[in-house]
Amino acid sequence: MRGFGWADGMNEQDSIEQATTEDAARSIRLGTFFAVAVAWLAFSFAIWFALRTLIVFPVIRATNALLTAWMPELFQAATQSYQQVKLSLYASTHALGGLPDSQFIVDISFDALKFCYGLPIYVGLTAATALWSDRYWPKILLGLLLLPITQVFALVGNALKVAGFEMVSAASTGLVDAGVAPAVAQQVALAANNDTVAILSSHWMNLELIAIWSQFGILIVPVLAPVALWIALNGTFLRALQGSALVEPEPVSGQNGPTQSPPPSSP
Repeated sequence: MRGFGWADGMNEQDSIEQATTEDAARSIRLGTFFAVAVAWLAFSFAIWFALRTLIVFPVIRATNALLTAWMPELFQAATQSYQQVKLSLYASTHALGGLPDSQFIVDISFDALKFCYGLPIYVGLTAATALWSDRYWPKILLGLLLLPITQVFALVGNALKVAGFEMVSAASTGLVDAGVAPAVAQQVALAANNDTVAILSSHWMNLELIAIWSQFGILIVPVLAPVALWIALNGTFLRALQGSALVEPEPVSGQNGPTQSPPPSSP
């Protein structure tokens, strides 16, 4: 039938492209690929840094939507300022030190770009394989769609860490800047921190789990995710490249045939 013919054609095309990729990969040396990859990684990181405000834009927007929907009693907003994300957290004075019993906002900022460096790693590696394989643009587009999910995961983990571990210092500094006595500001900040820990615990987020999430998100995910995705999408190329690295060079042939080693000398 016509449908089966179309499927057979697609399978034949895939087989041809796979064979072409394998032949191309076998024709290069590992050192050549390494040099090309380093060059593309340097270029990708330069573009990534130049577009840093645009890179973090969707990640910060998604993080804001997730945090405010998950813990609206703690997170007022997560807003962007260039490559920085500013967390606005709710806190209460609890009428301590003669202050009115009212709610105030604690702002804490940190760099969001450091959670997004997996993107240039993936683009650089994929662009490096483009010299010997096809279909690299769909692979790059797929990475641009999938990797921001891991970046949001890392950014949310760090936002929880900031809320759980930095509330005291941030709230105390903000209150002192507003004219509150340092002793009273410290007392209010400790109470606000207790409220924050209680809210996090009510959502099954204790400080130990948050610390693990944050470390995993900043140290492992940005490197592991792009490399794992690149390996998964370029298995044929990598297997052929590995095979080319293991192949022994053939002996150089002379004019009258292969060059032979001289017989061992007698003692």
